[in-house]
Amino acid sequence: MKVAIPYEYTEEAIPPRCRKPRRVRMKGTMTVTIHELSGDEAPVAIVQRDPLHVGNRPEKIIYRWWRKRLWTRGHPSNRGPHPPLGPAGTWPYPEPYLAKSKVRSSIRRFQQDTVLIDGEVWRVAGEPRYVLMTFGLGCNHGGTALMVDNHYNSNIHRERYYRIDQQKAAIAATKRVALERGDDQSVPVEPHADFDILIPEAVRLCPRKEHGTGDPFINKVEALTTVKNRTIAGLGALALLGQEMKQ
Repeated sequence: MKVAIPYEYTEEAIPPRCRKPRRVRMKGTMTVTIHELSGDEAPVAIVQRDPLHVGNRPEKIIYRWWRKRLWTRGHPSNRGPHPPLGPAGTWPYPEPYLAKSKVRSSIRRFQQDTVLIDGEVWRVAGEPRYVLMTFGLGCNHGGTALMVDNHYNSNIHRERYYRIDQQKAAIAATKRVALERGDDQSVPVEPHADFDILIPEAVRLCPRKEHGTGDPFINKVEALTTVKNRTIAGLGALALLGQEMKQ
């Protein structure tokens, strides 16, 4: 399917009746080809179900599999450079203050990460994963949770991430951390999503190889919360912050 995408960009030019160049808003159109597929060509690989219906997440998210990539219809949890999209005809409008080359590059990225499946717009998606999250200073000040994300967070240690086919291990680790922190109200652990894996090949995540060890300062604060005393943990965090500011 060929799509003509109108766009605006900014470049240095001399406007009519002017002598000096200035930044001027320009308009252009770029035609791209969006792949059109049937549901059989891009079968359902993963179904994400949200039994807790947390926040504004949909109750069910479908991931399809095509060219060794996962695709979704766009949803709030799928953080990334692109917003959720509606039916065909809803196309991007890059930031107009960028140079023409950058705007056109943005449209090309959109083209590469977009397909039409049975007439609906689907976007490339990061593989869903479990992430063990802690909040506050322990002893139920914040709590511990087993959440879901589609991307790695550079602040979080790789040992906190689990593949979606490792739910039992993820739950066990979350329970252990919760009890170490004194977050007894976070037990029993209820994952923020369950998954039906229809194409095992689509689950390829390897946090131990793909991700880092997280933020050193946050790792130190995390270690403090195992004392099971909010006051001591808070004072320790302030002391660590003071050390960081002196460096």
